[in-house]
Amino acid sequence: MGNARAVPPGGSHSSGFVGNSPVTSRPLLRRSHFAGVSCLTMQAIDVQTVVFREGEHYVAQCLDVDVSSFGDSEDDARANLREALELYFEDAPADAVAKVEGPEVRRLTLERA
Repeated sequence: MGNARAVPPGGSHSSGFVGNSPVTSRPLLRRSHFAGVSCLTMQAIDVQTVVFREGEHYVAQCLDVDVSSFGDSEDDARANLREALELYFEDAPADAVAKVEGPEVRRLTLERA
């Protein structure tokens, strides 16, 4: 999965919307302390993602946190996004997920000089 890297915010993500699908991440390991002992606990995190085609690649973007990735197919892009999200959540605070409710894709036309 060599393409599991974040696409920078404000990157060129403008063409070819393919689909919108909620993804349930595999349970993530979180370090916690119980009775003075450090241990790993599992936590399931549900996030919403969108996948679209950009040039010859597919881009998968998480709507709930600012993480995205890409791949040669939709499945590759989602798998790479999952890996990027797992890495992101290793160090993210518990309240890092901002739940997006009912996202809709809308076209916005701008004029420029």
